[in-house]
Amino acid sequence: MAQPTPKASFVAGLTRRIDLNRRAVQTEFLPLPEDDLSWRRDDRTWSVLQCVDHLNRTHDYYVQRIDAAIPRAVPARAGADVYAPTWMARAFMGFAFNPLVSIPTLSELAPEEAPSAGALNEFITRQSTVRQLLDAVADLDLTHTPVPLQAGVRFNLGDCLTMLVRHDGHHIRQARAVLDALTATEAVGG
Repeated sequence: MAQPTPKASFVAGLTRRIDLNRRAVQTEFLPLPEDDLSWRRDDRTWSVLQCVDHLNRTHDYYVQRIDAAIPRAVPARAGADVYAPTWMARAFMGFAFNPLVSIPTLSELAPEEAPSAGALNEFITRQSTVRQLLDAVADLDLTHTPVPLQAGVRFNLGDCLTMLVRHDGHHIRQARAVLDALTATEAVGG
């Protein structure tokens, strides 16, 4: 079993990541022309806008399920207000966030073929929603509150928050790689 993390430390770590993700989209992607944001290396890869559109869809999916779980949540116990990931979440995140592995995206979370640049501002707004979720779970038990994601799949509340924020970072790195590939293509005259 993973070592429990005090909730205050857990929430502070997620808050830092949320701020980094928001800042990356604001400073690195938002100023770029839409042609650069829409560029794809090939038909099998996503553009920056598709990466961000996928994140927006994932936020909608997770936030809806987390919101539904909060009214049924277990209150935090005094003196035991910690988060411990489940073994299933640790295994899933170890696999899903490995840059050498590509997991198929659920069709409902797949990005549009040509999302608009408005997806960037939507993502920035959704970061505020995730921060509000962290406030909403302040008095809840992150380890013993289940969140059903789909038939037969559920994680605890802390797992879902962790996966959502780490997933953002994963696809922001993917979007940066798209821009690096665009720069390399332009450098060789492509």
